[in-house]
Amino acid sequence: MSGYTHAREHLHDCVELLLHAVELHVARFGHRMLQQEGRLSDLYVSLHEARQVLGSPGAGHDPVAAIENWPRPEEAHARFLACADRIVDRVARASVVLPIEELRLHAGLDEHALRLLLAAAAPALSVDLGRLFTFAWSDFTIKRPTIAFLAELIADDVAATDACVDALAPHGPLASIGLIELDEHPSFRAHTPTLAHLVSVPTVVVNYLQGNLRPKPYVDDGDCELTLPDEATDPDRLIIADEARREVLSALQRVHRSPRGRPRLVLLGPPGIGRRSFVAALTAGAGDPVMSADLAVLAEDESRFEARLRQLCCEARLRKATLVMRGDDFLDKHATGRLGRQLRDVLALHGGGVVMTLDRPSSTVHRLLGEVYEIPFAMLDSQQQVACWSQALEESEAIYDEGLAFAMSTRFHLTPGAIHNAVRDARAHLLLKARRRKAIHLDQLALHQAIRRQLDNALSMLAVPYATTLHWGDVVLPAETLAALQEIEMTAENRHKVYDQWGFRRKLAYGQGLSCLFSGPPGTGKTMMAGIIANTLGREIYRVELSRISSKWIGETEKNLGKLFDEAERAQVILLFDEADSLFSKRTRVESSNDRYANMEVNYLLQRMELFDGMTILTTNFELGLDEAFSRRIRFRVHFPAPGDDARRMLWQRVFPERAEIEDDIDWDVLARTFALTGGTIKNAALRAAFRAASVNRAITFRDLFDAALTEARELGMVVHDGSLQELD
Repeated sequence: MSGYTHAREHLHDCVELLLHAVELHVARFGHRMLQQEGRLSDLYVSLHEARQVLGSPGAGHDPVAAIENWPRPEEAHARFLACADRIVDRVARASVVLPIEELRLHAGLDEHALRLLLAAAAPALSVDLGRLFTFAWSDFTIKRPTIAFLAELIADDVAATDACVDALAPHGPLASIGLIELDEHPSFRAHTPTLAHLVSVPTVVVNYLQGNLRPKPYVDDGDCELTLPDEATDPDRLIIADEARREVLSALQRVHRSPRGRPRLVLLGPPGIGRRSFVAALTAGAGDPVMSADLAVLAEDESRFEARLRQLCCEARLRKATLVMRGDDFLDKHATGRLGRQLRDVLALHGGGVVMTLDRPSSTVHRLLGEVYEIPFAMLDSQQQVACWSQALEESEAIYDEGLAFAMSTRFHLTPGAIHNAVRDARAHLLLKARRRKAIHLDQLALHQAIRRQLDNALSMLAVPYATTLHWGDVVLPAETLAALQEIEMTAENRHKVYDQWGFRRKLAYGQGLSCLFSGPPGTGKTMMAGIIANTLGREIYRVELSRISSKWIGETEKNLGKLFDEAERAQVILLFDEADSLFSKRTRVESSNDRYANMEVNYLLQRMELFDGMTILTTNFELGLDEAFSRRIRFRVHFPAPGDDARRMLWQRVFPERAEIEDDIDWDVLARTFALTGGTIKNAALRAAFRAASVNRAITFRDLFDAALTEARELGMVVHDGSLQELD
């Protein structure tokens, strides 16, 4: 007898074996379907028929004999055994991979468990088997087999029946790894006994048995992704930090040499750093795919989390795929609760590789995954950033200047994923405007706008974007203040050269961020200068909303601050803490529990600022109210003094746009000398005067400006000398 040359032949013989099993089942239990006269029973069962069912059918009466052409039990059993022996012989001689046998091997199923799985899948494998099943259990209203029916169908004796029931139970070898699903019986609902549970087989398992898995995941969740081997990137083209590349390769080699052979890796780093792509590239070499999912999305419906997770693990097992799961949000919410325990239990039964990606280390991940290898993925250094930009620009097939990659790498410090997304996004937007495909030209402006669109939305929940149309030409500040601001800009532009190319990052364990404190009276330009510096550096600046950060619940403020700094570092934006003294105030003596928790918030804020690898600008009107610990954590302290007469004159002259209609005889010296206003108040006075002049359709006069400045000064409680007023009159 020849072996199998096609998987369909094997499936056909397995279906035939189930037909013989049904034949044997009816031969054994046909008395349940017959009336006293030997006819097939309808839904009505008489008292005599019930007694006959409960009695021994073999005691002087064989009701099956009344069914024309139906074999006796011994004949049906002989046919079943003959078919089973033929399948075993042909499997041994098979020249192709058989999905059913592959499943038996990888899931560790014995002969009874495999036949139970095939029997449970029978209604989906064959229309004839489905109709025959409903005939065999004598209830055409039920379309799925019960545990009791499948156990009787496969078992040869009472002991085997009990073993089959255990194999089909919720914690048995089939249901625990997601090969079958159990549902309540409509007659019992929530009180369904074990034997009456309805058994079904997931679509992915049925399609696997038939040898026709589709190239998309079956998990009913839009966030699950499948990366096939031919879709994976060549590992040599992935720009990964050298240390992370070596550690992942070494870890995979160690786990594959271990007896269990189950990779359990935790990859630490920001999203887009290349963790999943690198795992997919390595597994593709062995011909295996990667399945990825976000645990937080799976947990949105808590009642179905365990079932969906089992389905995910089952599909990964069938595809021989490595599971890559994003776990940050899930661990924050569910690590120590019921869903965390479900994750631990399901993954303990999963025999394949598991990789969890985290933004930051977590102590709970070891409890959930067991023995794991933690591997950090560091941000790319300046040379790798240039290489990544060059690669993304080359793949875009667009026109670009030779120095664009270097210019973008010095201005931004992004992950590889963010770089490629920015280039693709910029190209897509230019395509909408270009008439010809070859006319697309990528420049810094297009890429900068694309990066702006890539900013994480989570940051907008805690801060708001801030922008200014002013530039350095509008700035009126003392030379000493300007020099300090220019040094800040110079430091920001050369951070990566000093830290990465010259190696200073290795010498500094922390404190690599650029923190600045702008202090001075209100209206002296502190917030304005933060926006101008951001524009010069080509960075987005977000003003922190303290009302969104602070919380009355213990620990929530620290959690919000942690998320704020994480998102800011990921998006490479500048954080602006306006009026910082309300959040960075001095720590007080602990005289109550409120004092203790307030001090804890300040302590946490100081630590996160020191660890933040980005730019932070704090503004305050009262520097003495800040905590003393800032003296060693603030890199640059810049004082914005109130302007003198000369500075105020320049501010008055520069505050008006070119198209504003102003009379020529404005005495700027009088305005500057009479009113000790700051830049912000001068702007308000100029705007007030402009509206007054526009209302009567004339140019702005000196009297308009003087009256507006006088109003502003009085609203601020300033004293204006009578002599100046008399001089004006």
